[in-house]
Amino acid sequence: MGMTRNDATVAAFAAALSPYPWRRFRPELLARMGLAAVDRHEVAEFLTAVPGTHPGRWDASEPVPSDDPRVPVLVGWLTTHPWNGLNVESLSRHLLRALTRPE
Repeated sequence: MGMTRNDATVAAFAAALSPYPWRRFRPELLARMGLAAVDRHEVAEFLTAVPGTHPGRWDASEPVPSDDPRVPVLVGWLTTHPWNGLNVESLSRHLLRALTRPE
């Protein structure tokens, strides 16, 4: 069975954090970095759907701006859950779920 769209987004979020000591990040930085990866992933999906377009490889990018309205949603989740004990994939899944169903 193939990877679902949600699984691919979770993988993109996790891949953006994995190279870093993300457990030591402040919640805001963690949220901003993961959201930047989600945005890049969605743009790549869109471009891939356009015939003849190949998005290529992404260079590292800046975190989303601190005033992005999604940041407080993720920071709220992070400050109310023991996230440091989760693996990066599980954390990514929880955070993406929080975006669609804030707790």
